[in-house]
Amino acid sequence: MRPSTLRALNRAAELTRQNRLTEAMLIAEPVILVADDIEGAEIRRWLLDHVADLAGENHETEGAPLMPANPRFRRVVRIGPVQVATYYDGRGREKHAAACTAPRCGFSTDYDSRAAAELAARTHRCSGR
Repeated sequence: MRPSTLRALNRAAELTRQNRLTEAMLIAEPVILVADDIEGAEIRRWLLDHVADLAGENHETEGAPLMPANPRFRRVVRIGPVQVATYYDGRGREKHAAACTAPRCGFSTDYDSRAAAELAARTHRCSGR
């Protein structure tokens, strides 16, 4: 594996432990996409070896435990095929998610207000059908 690829994967793992998944994906995805078959196999092996590291298990930052990787959703409601839920993001801010559960739709968005998430759910039209 190239040193630049390893640096990118390590940085993505660090960002993932900090619940900065979007930034981690922005760093890791281009490296993974341009990898040839041999390097792709090495990347898969590295990912399998670092599953606990990526999930943030058994790690602490400055004495404080990390936020859980999976947010705990509350006030979950279904509006048509879309589920709307409230959760706290990795920085402790309240967020609201709207996600379509229809096969091959892929609609999922976070909002700062519950009203915006519910409006998105009510006006959503699946493009995957």
